[in-house]
Amino acid sequence: MPFSNINIVLTGAQITAIQNAITALKAPANMPVQFNLTKAERKSVPNISNERYPYVQRAIQNHAPTNPNLVNGFAGTTAEATNDLTFYDQMKSFILQLRQVTEIYEDTQQVAGSEAYTFTRVLYNTSKDASANQVPGADAVADDLGTLFEGQGTAALAGTFTANPSAISAGQPSTLSRNITGSASVAIDNGIGAVTPSGNLSVTPAQTTTYNLTATAPDGETLDLSATVTVTDVQPPPAP
Repeated sequence: MPFSNINIVLTGAQITAIQNAITALKAPANMPVQFNLTKAERKSVPNISNERYPYVQRAIQNHAPTNPNLVNGFAGTTAEATNDLTFYDQMKSFILQLRQVTEIYEDTQQVAGSEAYTFTRVLYNTSKDASANQVPGADAVADDLGTLFEGQGTAALAGTFTANPSAISAGQPSTLSRNITGSASVAIDNGIGAVTPSGNLSVTPAQTTTYNLTATAPDGETLDLSATVTVTDVQPPPAP
């Protein structure tokens, strides 16, 4: 997308305001219960997901109140389950907004970095031309930046990006595999962010999701790849 030169820095007041907002989000007074699951726990702890939500909602709001004799208390009371579902709904609204904010911040940072990088590349090219004309100081600049820019363009951007399996049941993981050559940076959307050019990443989307990978070469060339993970419907539990 086209964008104009950013040319700003955050003021001290703006930095303080943003940091205070982040601190407030993490404060126990605003978020009294907080968990930080391990990678293994994120895979093993059951989640509702979009497909499971209607069943959970009916169980808590309809079946349990009208059939109290079926609630044995082993997994909590109906009142506790109602609170859990309400809290889940509250968190869902916040998480969607936070993801939007994170995406805006990451995209804006990338634009700023792109401008800084472009400036550096142009300065290097100018210093090489100046060095050829024996301009004082140009050699030092060209030598210092040459490690980054020399040989650019010799390796074209290429690679693969796949999801395996590409179709999963809700709550199951899929592995995103990438192998990119000729790139200076690689990033994946949907909140993943910067990654190494080659590697694997486990994801567990709650619904069908397309992951977009963007690789950027040192000269600004980009390669866009995508991989879709299809989440199939969850079958309702068998009747007792």
